[in-house]
Amino acid sequence: TIGIILAIFVDRIVFCSTVIRTILILPLMVSGIIVSMISKIMFNNLFGVIPYGLKQIDIRSSFFGSTEAAMPTLIGVDVWWQTSFVFIIILAALQGIPNDTVEAAKIDGASEWDITRFIRLPLIKPIIFLVIIFRSIDTLKIFDLVWGITGGGPGISTEVVQTYSYRMAFGFLEMSKSMTVMVIFSVVVFTLILIYSKFEGKSDE
Repeated sequence: TIGIILAIFVDRIVFCSTVIRTILILPLMVSGIIVSMISKIMFNNLFGVIPYGLKQIDIRSSFFGSTEAAMPTLIGVDVWWQTSFVFIIILAALQGIPNDTVEAAKIDGASEWDITRFIRLPLIKPIIFLVIIFRSIDTLKIFDLVWGITGGGPGISTEVVQTYSYRMAFGFLEMSKSMTVMVIFSVVVFTLILIYSKFEGKSDE
């Protein structure tokens, strides 16, 4: 959602648009393990810049050290990292819309909101569905981020299927259980893709 909103606004910007686009897609150029290392430093309770800044306004949180805050913080890091992907795809789709269609709507007196709601978004609906599929798969294969930042902890508060399977295979040497989990997980991913594809087919009818 954030990526779509950013793409809609940036698509209308003329001044310094190239600089803004470059800044917004920078996170996408960073690998998962680098994002993990940067996040661990920035959210560190002893010397992290984010806890330090919050302490100045009398707000304290242990972030990755708390079972309550670890998962929301991890989700926030993933959103920051992958919003660039959604942004660049949706922006490309918006810029591919014929100008004649938009200009005709403006001549008829349509506002920018009406143009976005009734022209731009319906025209790029297949691209939005495609992005949803990719992001859904991305959130299901988030091993590098979770393992690099929390390892599934504290406790099992940020445990995901991949970290659980990895722990079963290489921590407890239960290879059969690990493989079974990943086979079931693959079936779930394939099922989600079929569901999304079915919804997309209905929306096109």
